[in-house]
Amino acid sequence: MKPKELRGLYLPYHTLDPAQAIERILEAKGLCFDEESQLHRQYEIYKRIRGNE
Repeated sequence: MKPKELRGLYLPYHTLDPAQAIERILEAKGLCFDEESQLHRQYEIYKRIRGNE
C-alpha cells in the first residue's frame, strides 16, 4: 500500500485498533488475512534467510 493511499484512509480508520484497521483495509481490497498462514509464511521466510531449510 502506498503512503498516499494510506493517508487517505486515516479519517475513516483512525479510531480503530490498528489490527482492526488492517483487517478492514484487507477486506476492502478483497484480500484475506489468516493469521496462522501468515505466521507460517513468515517462519518459512525466516528459515530461508537463516539458511535453516
